[in-house]
Amino acid sequence: MILLRPTLITCIALTISLVSMSKSNPLTEESTTGLTIDLIHRDSPQSPSYDPLLTPPQRLANALRRSFNRLQRFKADRSPQTDIINSGGEYLMKYSIGTPPIPSLGIADTGSDITWTQCQPCLKCFKQELPLFQPNTSSTYRKIPCNAANCTSFPEITFCSIRRKKCLYSEGYGDGSFTQGVLSMDTLTLASTGRKRVSVPNFVFGCGFRNGGIFTGGESGIVGLGGGKASLVRQLGFLTQGKFSYCLVSVSDKSNSSKLNFGANAEVLGRGVVSTPMVVKSPETFYRLTLEGISVGNQRLEMSDSGVSEEGNIIIDSGTTLTLLPVDLYTKVENALKSSIKLKRIKDP
Repeated sequence: MILLRPTLITCIALTISLVSMSKSNPLTEESTTGLTIDLIHRDSPQSPSYDPLLTPPQRLANALRRSFNRLQRFKADRSPQTDIINSGGEYLMKYSIGTPPIPSLGIADTGSDITWTQCQPCLKCFKQELPLFQPNTSSTYRKIPCNAANCTSFPEITFCSIRRKKCLYSEGYGDGSFTQGVLSMDTLTLASTGRKRVSVPNFVFGCGFRNGGIFTGGESGIVGLGGGKASLVRQLGFLTQGKFSYCLVSVSDKSNSSKLNFGANAEVLGRGVVSTPMVVKSPETFYRLTLEGISVGNQRLEMSDSGVSEEGNIIIDSGTTLTLLPVDLYTKVENALKSSIKLKRIKDP
């Protein structure tokens, strides 16, 4: 395998046509045209999952395994019968839920829609460092009823408990991980940089009472940043005008942190900034681009030669470290690099 050194900072900006799930979501604290949230890489010392005993090559090997696990979830279009793989994700973000706000730490995932957190009383939960959210202590918590639009809008993950008259959700993953609970509404609070706090009432999320799988315990659940109706991005549409971006710094950078930007803060401007159109396909969760080819020196290698030339043939995913290519194209890139680099190739450690 040939590995290239990544650029120091990678910024990705996304603009989507959004419709907020709630017709009226006024901010309950100071109004803002944009906000920025720190992202915590799972291998950074700030992460609850950080293992100081791991060497950099071991962390890289783990990231490679997670990337290949993530690939499985994109091999087929999402449907109620399709298994997806939860590989734990690469970045965590802080947020709070409820009144008073209770801190939570979720995996930031552009490949998922529903945001969920573990809740009390928990029938089956994985161990987490933060206290579990207790709905009965929040004055703004509400269970979503069966006949509500927010319940019927997500038939792939929700179903109705007629006896208890509440909307339930269930999300399963191919590796055996899962979350089940009550689709709920409460006030979401985000702490933007500069000590600015933004609270969003009536935020729809999953209150998970049965959760399990390969979660590490540093996280409380998942923050869905996909393009679907249930995602955090769609629910913040009234505030962000459908814009968000994330800028990722090297894990070895101790002086800066990666950022998740919304609204006006999401604009990436300046010299060297380029853009490419996004492609809308089903399922709407995923952010798709079109890869036409890769150049090695003066040699152009076409994506069409691999048989995957249609629009929207690649996905931007915050939970994958590697860029994964079709085997035919990868082999051509590898051969072109070997021809261009006149050095002895070492074995993969």
